Amino acid sequence: MKRYLKAARYGIKKRLSDVLYRLLSPTTASPALLVHGIKQKFGETHLLQQLWLHHLRTTPDISLAGAHYSLLADDGIDGMVLYLFARGGFTNRVSVDIGAGNGINGNTANLVLFHDFKGYMLDCDGEAIAAGGRAYTMLGRAERVVFVDTMLTSGTVAGVCATHGIPDEVDLLSIDIDSIDLYVAEQIPTRARIIVVEFNNLWGPDESYSVPNVDGFRRELGEFLYGGASLRAFAKVLAAKNYKLVGVAASGFDAFFVLDTRDFKDVPAMSPQALYDRCEPWQRNHNRSINHPVRRKPWVAI
Repeated sequence: MKRYLKAARYGIKKRLSDVLYRLLSPTTASPALLVHGIKQKFGETHLLQQLWLHHLRTTPDISLAGAHYSLLADDGIDGMVLYLFARGGFTNRVSVDIGAGNGINGNTANLVLFHDFKGYMLDCDGEAIAAGGRAYTMLGRAERVVFVDTMLTSGTVAGVCATHGIPDEVDLLSIDIDSIDLYVAEQIPTRARIIVVEFNNLWGPDESYSVPNVDGFRRELGEFLYGGASLRAFAKVLAAKNYKLVGVAASGFDAFFVLDTRDFKDVPAMSPQALYDRCEPWQRNHNRSINHPVRRKPWVAI
């Protein structure tokens, strides 16, 4: 069954992503034909998702890392998120995606399109938001998504959540803004059962740093990112909110936290060091960065 699922999800991903990305273009000539093609794929994709979720629920020896696959999100995140829900269950099926971009190839798109989630998608790129809005409208899913055009700060995140009706408790929160992610995670009032964060893997497992908490901070992209925070820093801040670190995606950029409750008692806590030891891409990036000038930029010890 696992071999069939692997082959099927690859084929569906390729066909589905082709038409989804074409929907994002404002110059698409025949959106109606594209939507028809997508809807034809929805039935089989939904079935595949349910089969995979059943497989995860009934296979106790599968690991979080072993559950990875990408349908719409990158880095195997779709499969790993479903693994956590297979262990902890769903509640209100609400997700919040901070740094969602167009909302189609983000960490919550799979949940909104195929698992009946309502998705709040926040980003400061107005063009990406507009493209995502068009796509979800054409797909007949506009009522399932709330797009918010905003550049969050640690001081505004609570007000933005209140203004747009984001619930106090949600099933999943994703944060990927390559800047003051740590401070947003610390100050957001919403309590998520699962949190996915992108961390800066130029830092090793014992290094606890973030960029300064500066409103309007702009990331610097080069050989290494000047932005975000180390995994150790995230682990410290989220542990104070009763979260446990449970995994890292294969490329060593994204980390998974769950509330330390009975819902996730079967998901073992992991240390940053243990995850680093298992993640060669993270090790390579960290080792290459040891003498890089990015480390001499302003960083805050957490």
